[in-house]
Amino acid sequence: MLPVFTSHARTLMPVGEPDLSTRPSIDETIAAERLRIADELQDLIASTMSGMILQAQRVDQTDEGSPDELRQTLRDIALDGQQTLKSMRAIVRGLRAVHPSAA
Repeated sequence: MLPVFTSHARTLMPVGEPDLSTRPSIDETIAAERLRIADELQDLIASTMSGMILQAQRVDQTDEGSPDELRQTLRDIALDGQQTLKSMRAIVRGLRAVHPSAA
């Protein structure tokens, strides 16, 4: 069976064969995936941790006679959450750094 050809932008290409010039490169595909991961980290983890930090700080600021030990525990939770969020943001910045338009 003979292949059928079609004219596309003055280039004859067999019908059914992919036009590789329009496919993203491996580097573009990797960069897009890294951006997707960074966005998911930001959306899921950062929003959850921010809420946890705010709740712990709110409980720490109440004047309901909470024991000192409980207050210290809440302070530790807030500090740990803040440090983890800072580290996660650094990871996201690193993932986004490979794609100049992601800044």
